[in-house]
Amino acid sequence: LVCAPIGSPACSLCPLSPLCKACNNGIASELPVRSKKKPKREETVTVLILSCGNDVAIRRRPDKGLLAGMWELPNILHGKTAPSAGNHTAGGAHCAQAAIDLAAAWGTEPVSVLKVVRRTHVFTHIKWDMTGYCVECLRRSEMFTWAGAEALADVYALPAAFRQFVAAGLSPVPPSDETKSGGAQRQCASGPE
Repeated sequence: LVCAPIGSPACSLCPLSPLCKACNNGIASELPVRSKKKPKREETVTVLILSCGNDVAIRRRPDKGLLAGMWELPNILHGKTAPSAGNHTAGGAHCAQAAIDLAAAWGTEPVSVLKVVRRTHVFTHIKWDMTGYCVECLRRSEMFTWAGAEALADVYALPAAFRQFVAAGLSPVPPSDETKSGGAQRQCASGPE
């Protein structure tokens, strides 16, 4: 192979150089012309790490689209439609209070935001700028599946975009000051009352 896509052309070694238009026109070193890569679409995503006791809320993604059918931490993609627990393309939580409000709308009885972490995840064609809110909750809403650290590691495979929040120490949630000081741990209820 004389004309390789990477590197300088070897026209002097090529048996077809007398017939080559690029060689005869002196532009062989400029070819092939590579098209510029399309810039990645940037999206803002809010991730809610909802904890109740030692469990965190997870859910399945829709069967079509990005990360189809995989497990995820509850999240919203900003700027498309109104938020709901099953809607993965919703406008919503841009601050800690909005995260609390969204968790309340999902029936988790949020207590407080324990931690906020920012991460970026890059797919082949999309860049997610992600903000994670670790929210302590009193209720395990039936909208989600609730899993402990062991189940998150062994049973429910989370995509890297969401695993990075687990790796950042957001889940399972560290014990509250009340628990550390020997006080009673908050009880977590399941389902609707």
